[in-house]
Amino acid sequence: MLTSCATQRPTNSGSNDVVSVDSAGGGSLTIMNYTDYSTDMIMKWAMSASDLMANREANVLTFLYPVGKSTGDSFLSGIDFNKHDVVMSPEDQEALLGAIELWLRADGCVGDEFFDPTSGGGDEFAMWRDWVEQGADASTMRILCPTTRVVAMGITPQMVEEGELELKRFLNHELYHAFQQDLEIEGKCRELSEDEATANTPWMVEGGAHYFSSFVTGVVRPDGLVSSGEATEDQRIRMEILREALRVYEDETPELHESGPDKKGAAALLLMIDKGLITHEEIMDGSFFTDCKR
Repeated sequence: MLTSCATQRPTNSGSNDVVSVDSAGGGSLTIMNYTDYSTDMIMKWAMSASDLMANREANVLTFLYPVGKSTGDSFLSGIDFNKHDVVMSPEDQEALLGAIELWLRADGCVGDEFFDPTSGGGDEFAMWRDWVEQGADASTMRILCPTTRVVAMGITPQMVEEGELELKRFLNHELYHAFQQDLEIEGKCRELSEDEATANTPWMVEGGAHYFSSFVTGVVRPDGLVSSGEATEDQRIRMEILREALRVYEDETPELHESGPDKKGAAALLLMIDKGLITHEEIMDGSFFTDCKR
């Protein structure tokens, strides 16, 4: 169970809040929120997801920042996100980046070179700075060490329009990646991986996150295949997972290892569960992603 170890700032708007909690079993969860969403709400969602895990080891930092309208340009620093108008003030940008640096230094995972833009080791933090300063719609989890994970979320106006449940789905997806314990950059799991072109790991990892976030959040879209009176919530979520996979299969590519690995991967995991190869519980408590079980 997670317990509070930091005092939230008195504002209720959700803006400029930093909240951190510790887990009795090890690992912490920190939210840095520069959006208008309630930080209490975001932390409640994050804690609920964390509490479902069979065990937790990583220290996880999640930072959220707002971006404006899309500029139509791709982001060229590190990951191909989309550029948006910058709506954060320079002061808030520096405050967020400074808070991230303080958290990382306290965590002890990275050294001084991580923050030095003149060194190769400073590329990662410089990339995060670019995301914040140039309005990238970031949606990623970064592994700095086996037990140190950072989730970056650039919140767009479209996401705000889609409502809080879509944000919850987004948050749960990225947090699940942070809870997947055997994804370290190097280690025995990586050594066991298959050829990269046909490896199961990408769609299992992305599919696991989409599967988890779907069941934790529920059916968000109003155009579900059936009404709530005709099927259970779990049945509706299953249908939604399969429908999303079919859409990506038909509209983008049928290959499991290519476009839409999260949607198609979740459907593949669902079918594996139906065949008795894995269990629903192994996905939901994260144990499928420990000790190279996958």
